[in-house]
Amino acid sequence: MFHAMKESPFPTVTLIGHGPVGRMFGDLLHDHGSRVMRFDRVPAPGVLEGDARIPDETLLESVRRSDLLLLALPEPVLADALKTLASHMPPHALLVETASVKTCLEPIKQAQLAGREILGINPMFAPSLAMKGRSVAVIRQHYGKASECFESILEKAGAVLVDMSAGYHDRIAANTQALTHATILAFAEALRQSGYSLTEILAVAPPPFRVLAALVARMLGQNSNVYLDIQSENPYAADARRRLIEGISHCSAQSTATDTRAFALWFEDISGYFGPEQRDLGELCASLFANIPLVDIARDNPATNNISIQTSVPEGIS
Repeated sequence: MFHAMKESPFPTVTLIGHGPVGRMFGDLLHDHGSRVMRFDRVPAPGVLEGDARIPDETLLESVRRSDLLLLALPEPVLADALKTLASHMPPHALLVETASVKTCLEPIKQAQLAGREILGINPMFAPSLAMKGRSVAVIRQHYGKASECFESILEKAGAVLVDMSAGYHDRIAANTQALTHATILAFAEALRQSGYSLTEILAVAPPPFRVLAALVARMLGQNSNVYLDIQSENPYAADARRRLIEGISHCSAQSTATDTRAFALWFEDISGYFGPEQRDLGELCASLFANIPLVDIARDNPATNNISIQTSVPEGIS
């Protein structure tokens, strides 16, 4: 029996910014029956050329006809786009932005888009991963029917929506993103300065090292501007990096303290902070380690064939 597709709550969508995030949401809306007009500064098959900062008539006409305007742009460009395009949106249209940093956009939203229904969303995962079961931060302004419909589309795709204010988002993101990325990049830079090739180190690297190295490799495969925006635009990122430096200094001090109990007490303090989450996270780590492929480094990397290992790793260290 034939079942007609349910009519989309957003028949016409204008999407500006066709990077990975833009493509993810554009495809999702298309799958829900929307006609998605896609624009980017670099045209491609199915993507029209358009600059949100200096919009031509084709882009403006698309915005005027839209039920949903979705801006998947870097923060500085997005801020300009809000100013440029706001007056061209139909009164009923929903505005959705996907910025990684939210507080810098709030003055513009409140000054020039005060009566607008706006959703600021931030998928807390790379678009290469499936949305199902993953968190999407949501910042609401004048929440109404259109916002509810858009959120319903995300929920049907399996997203876990977390409602928050712009300020709370940026403070949390400073820890979950800026601090995390800074830690990974600092680890990579320390390795780069070690004097040993990565191939040499991988020949004897235990699972924690491999996981950290894999995180570095994943970051290096993404657009560096995304990570720069998170570090430079988030007003709380500098404090996160300061705490990271202090954490390393604290580790150094505890490692050289004459009182050996200090290190154990430090472990206890951290364990207290992790609380009931420690067990589940420990099991997650064990699962990650168990799924690290076993690789014969010497066989697969001829450069390691002549490596002479001069040190041993104490049993039980991983």
